[in-house]
Amino acid sequence: NPNDFGVAINSVLGISYCMIRADINKVIGWFKMQWFHIVCTLTMIIAIVASSSRGAALGLGVVFLAVWYKSKKKTIGIAFLIIVATAIIALIPEDNWVRFHNMGSEEDGTSQSRLTLWRAGLRMAAEYPITGVGPNNFIYVNTEHYFSELREVQHNVFIQAMSELGYPGLLFFLMMIFGCFYNNRKARKILQEKKIDNSFLYSLSHGLDICIIGFIVNGFFITVLYYPFFWMLLILNVALLDAVKQVCS
Repeated sequence: NPNDFGVAINSVLGISYCMIRADINKVIGWFKMQWFHIVCTLTMIIAIVASSSRGAALGLGVVFLAVWYKSKKKTIGIAFLIIVATAIIALIPEDNWVRFHNMGSEEDGTSQSRLTLWRAGLRMAAEYPITGVGPNNFIYVNTEHYFSELREVQHNVFIQAMSELGYPGLLFFLMMIFGCFYNNRKARKILQEKKIDNSFLYSLSHGLDICIIGFIVNGFFITVLYYPFFWMLLILNVALLDAVKQVCS
């Protein structure tokens, strides 16, 4: 599935990019790992464009903006973004441009069906605000109780959380997302206060921020709450803070 593929790539692209400067290790004594990360980053960008997923392309654009925002040399960064964006635009096939142009309009059947699914998810959350309809029960309730002909999932991770797990589930999900940003910021603050010069851990915290942002943007168009993408980022987030505390102890 190109949409699943797109969110998977956007969920790790930030780490790959940030490791270009941070990973100074060598393999076999001469091959710099920085070149490996450069190749990985470029390959991921090309793969997202080739996937023809509009959600993934939008996520990629926001990831680029997050990279620029975190960059210290913003003037050079914006120039670099323009060059990269121009190259990506040149690679997008003409039929994909038509899909982007029609996105959200009545002519776009995909967008209209997703809006219908979102409304069904909001209805479930309103009718079952505490528990939701249960994990993976959206399609059953939508077709058997709401008599919808759309046998599809919500295509929105936040509506998935509230419709299947209720508002408490959505709240816990949002708390974990904000917790990731908080932990990454705390890790950087600890390194700065202790004056520990560890570019790997510092860059990894920024990379995880970018990865979470990529996941959030993609999450608005795909149902991936139970996929491993977010949970692996959560594990890395907790492990990073623990590693920083051990280094500084």
